Amino acid sequence: MLSVTRPEGENVGPYVLTPAGLASTNYAIIFANGTLTINRKVATVAANPKSKTYGEANPALDATVTGAVGLEVLDYSLATTATTASGAADYPITVTLGANPNYDVTAVDSLLTVHRKAATVAANPRARPTARPTRRWTRRSPARSVWKSWTTVWPPRPPRPAARADYPITVTLGANPNYDVTAVDSLLTVHRKAATVAANPKSKTYGEANPALDATVTGAVGVEVLDYSLATTATPASGAADYPITVTLGNNPNYDVTAVDSLLTVHRKAATVAANPKSRPTVRPTRG
Repeated sequence: MLSVTRPEGENVGPYVLTPAGLASTNYAIIFANGTLTINRKVATVAANPKSKTYGEANPALDATVTGAVGLEVLDYSLATTATTASGAADYPITVTLGANPNYDVTAVDSLLTVHRKAATVAANPRARPTARPTRRWTRRSPARSVWKSWTTVWPPRPPRPAARADYPITVTLGANPNYDVTAVDSLLTVHRKAATVAANPKSKTYGEANPALDATVTGAVGVEVLDYSLATTATPASGAADYPITVTLGNNPNYDVTAVDSLLTVHRKAATVAANPKSRPTVRPTRG
């Protein structure tokens, strides 16, 4: 019975086959050694594609291995040029093979894709509030030279559409290669400006013509002139007393104007009543 033996081993290479065990009375048997060659096994290490978002840490790299025998682990390493700070683009994942003497390994590189990061630029709304003024004013009593003063704090304005108009705040995006940026516009709301037209107090003496009426205007923007008129019920013939000076507001679409009336004080007129001197002639008495 023929038997063939070879050295133990599973690694790649030639192994000598040695025949033995046959005998014959009719033949002179010559045994010739043979060769068993173990060839390298074809295998593949294919890096798996990866992705991340700009600014994130790199994901763990791995690969799909095909062709390994049993539970054998092929020797290889994976690396990429991408870092946490790398911009949106594709970066190579490179397979570097180690010593795999029993395999013909094909390395298949892949890509790590860095996606743009979602971002939003939202313009903040802006508005200018309108405040109610606090006024302090004085007047003099016509009956006596006494000045009185007081402070008026206006009550809160009732709800009303205070804005004159809304103007767009537009976000214009520049170059942001690592971001998918959403632009969110907003509004700049221009509110009416608080202003005050306060009639200036006036005085005159009974019988005189009325003085020119004027007012103190606060809150007007730049050289703008507010629309208003002034009037009083006093006339040159009005007696000594206080007469209202009334502020009548016109069209001021960009302002919330507070009208503050005042007084025209008519003072008593100084007058003199002087008795006229008189005389009579001297008469000589008549003697009897």
